Amino acid sequence: MYDIECVITDTGVGLFYEWSATGGEISGDDSKITWIAPNTSGKVTITVTVSDVAGNMATRNLVLSVVDCSPCTFGC
Repeated sequence: MYDIECVITDTGVGLFYEWSATGGEISGDDSKITWIAPNTSGKVTITVTVSDVAGNMATRNLVLSVVDCSPCTFGC
């Protein structure tokens, strides 16, 4: 379980956040979410799109590598 935060330097009024992930689960819907990693190894992309009331928007991706936590993952 990991907390992920999107920090905006130009804090305009009325910001909206839309989060998605190619794996795992997301909870929360503001600038800070909690992501729970999946039980399978692989790459996961977490995407946030921030928009404002004027229709401006920006999208950023975070790519994470999820590894299986078996004893052999870190050397047997």
